Amino acid sequence: MLKEFSFYWNLLVCALLGFEMRISVTTNADSCEPFHLNAKTGILLLNTSLYCASSEDFFHANDVQLRQNKEAGDFISWNIELEKEGIYWVNYLISSPEGTGWFELISSGDDGDESVMIDSLLPLTENWETYVNVQQSMQLSAGSQTITLKAIEGGWDIQWLEIQPDSHYAEETVAKYRSLSPPIPTKGFARTDGRQILDHYGSPLLLQGMGLGGWMLQEPYMVLFNNVSTQWEMFEQLSSSIAEESLEIYRQAWLDNWMTYDDVVELKRLGFNSIRVPLHYNLFTLSIEGERVQGSDTWLREGFSRIDKLLQWCERENLYVILDLHCAPGGQGRDAKISDYDPSKPSLWESPENLRKAVALWGAIAKRYADNQWLAGYDVLNEPNWAFEEGGDPDGCTDQFNQPLKAFYQEAIAAIREFDNNHIVYVQGNCWGSNHNGLWPIDDDNVALSFHHYWMENTVESIASYLQLRDAYNIPLWMGEAGENHNHWKTEAVNLLESHDIGWAFWTWKKVASTSSSYSIDEPDGYFVLRSYWSELDRFYPSFVEKTMMQLAENTLLANCRRNVAAIEALTGHDRSCNVAGYTKIGNVASTKIESEDFCSMLGAIVEGTTDRGEVGDSIGWFDNGDWLQYNIEIAEAGLYEASFRVSSVDGHGAFKMVFDDGTTLGIVDSIPLTGSWRSWTTISTELSLPAGKYTLTIQALDDGWTLNWFSFEQL
Repeated sequence: MLKEFSFYWNLLVCALLGFEMRISVTTNADSCEPFHLNAKTGILLLNTSLYCASSEDFFHANDVQLRQNKEAGDFISWNIELEKEGIYWVNYLISSPEGTGWFELISSGDDGDESVMIDSLLPLTENWETYVNVQQSMQLSAGSQTITLKAIEGGWDIQWLEIQPDSHYAEETVAKYRSLSPPIPTKGFARTDGRQILDHYGSPLLLQGMGLGGWMLQEPYMVLFNNVSTQWEMFEQLSSSIAEESLEIYRQAWLDNWMTYDDVVELKRLGFNSIRVPLHYNLFTLSIEGERVQGSDTWLREGFSRIDKLLQWCERENLYVILDLHCAPGGQGRDAKISDYDPSKPSLWESPENLRKAVALWGAIAKRYADNQWLAGYDVLNEPNWAFEEGGDPDGCTDQFNQPLKAFYQEAIAAIREFDNNHIVYVQGNCWGSNHNGLWPIDDDNVALSFHHYWMENTVESIASYLQLRDAYNIPLWMGEAGENHNHWKTEAVNLLESHDIGWAFWTWKKVASTSSSYSIDEPDGYFVLRSYWSELDRFYPSFVEKTMMQLAENTLLANCRRNVAAIEALTGHDRSCNVAGYTKIGNVASTKIESEDFCSMLGAIVEGTTDRGEVGDSIGWFDNGDWLQYNIEIAEAGLYEASFRVSSVDGHGAFKMVFDDGTTLGIVDSIPLTGSWRSWTTISTELSLPAGKYTLTIQALDDGWTLNWFSFEQL
């Protein structure tokens, strides 16, 4: 919105003053005849010197070359005529010395104006003389129409546009246009080399990443909807209360807000070097039930455009991206929440057409991203859990051969390699990724074994089978998912994996009201009531449901989320340990104050900015029974001390106990006064008898509903 400010501010001022903001328009009647696709090449060239109309400022005054540094309101338009409606690609050669600028393409036809493409993140070219080629997709209607390129923000220059239908977007066309871009000095790709992964410089690469679970697939448990298992059920229930249009607005807001450029910047700042992106197929293609013609594939702009933008952001921040087919057509496992499986319809394994579509999707993805340097590969199928052999575990944990799974991998890899020999392919086993029986060897020289690591001891024995496969087939290992556990476990897992040169991606970046994710999404007002009566949504006014869900989508913006400092530190190598932390000295002074966020270790709870007036820094809240904080203290002199705690409690809940590492219970605070608001605080005190010496003090929650800002000790 800020990028549009100056342009639309001028419009507003003009409207208030009662006159129009006039833009001088130049017409070129000789070029207003509609352009058509070239019958031989399948390409529609929109030469910028053969425009139909433009703003006068779009050009130099002395010639017909495009004027550099377009400004808000500048435009140029052409008339075109297309025989078919569908997905089209636009290629354009553009320059932006500072990587700034924003424009949109507008199609104007019998049905009015429609914005068909917006590019708000232009490539950085460093000077006006350097131009690079950019490709994006868009949906265009059949028939006569006017295509207008309109500047929303300046700072860029463009030379030409070419439009072609998706069916003509062949590999040689991609190569042709990319060859117009200036040579990239680091022309390699992340790839495998024996048992290791190399970056695009050819140096060893240990992937240290974060999964974006929750973005393109809203697993209900991650948004605290415990009455349904799958996204399709959640959306179906919402549509029983609100209009389909309102549901779609919510869906788009969630996708827009959950993952932004700010998230990419923050991921890089925190020390991660990669992200794993779980994809739902229905953002990229229709279901087999939705296709008008069986055996056809309708490609959707939604998913591809979002990945286009994400890859641009990650290129700016030097972050690798791994694309993960999390929800395959039909669903690849009986664990429905993971793959959005609907048991009333054929699964991936029960439908040859679903299998064909999944393979075709990988071909389309590979075709589009074959030359992207910051793509670290394709995670072909997330956590298949399906028995292919009779008499065994229903989730495929005891299958010995996994023949249908291997056949799918062979077909998917062949579809990828038809367009892309550059990128790594990651192969997961059956039984949520763990059962690799019968899958190896894979006939490909750029493949890695992927496994997941949930709810198990962090011992060599827990990964021994994967290490054996690595040695037997000379392939690298990658741990693509782990998490949903306490922070000490995460640190132990990272240490175990990295000690065996295994890269990783943890789950997940954001969840609602969570301490295990890197960021926690706040529940909006009314959300608890809404999800508590989820099966009875018709009891609520649709406006209440819409408002609550839209606020949830707004809360997913990074700026509105709470950072789980300890969860992040557990993964990034900055995990706090009481074994190495120093000691805060107590006694022989008037009073010693310890900030809650200065813990040396913690379990659960969330670090958040303090709301205590006059205070700075953070406080610790969102305690559950059993959560704890630990602090190293050194007591100079045994004696009686007054311990004070700065606390907040909305409803008067809260209790905790204080324990030393030798097992001594120092005291229990069995109630915390009601403060009525998280912004209202009070100080409570109790007397403790403390022995001299060095100790690790544990403050352990006995109840939820309270927040701690600081505590202090004063010798009496």
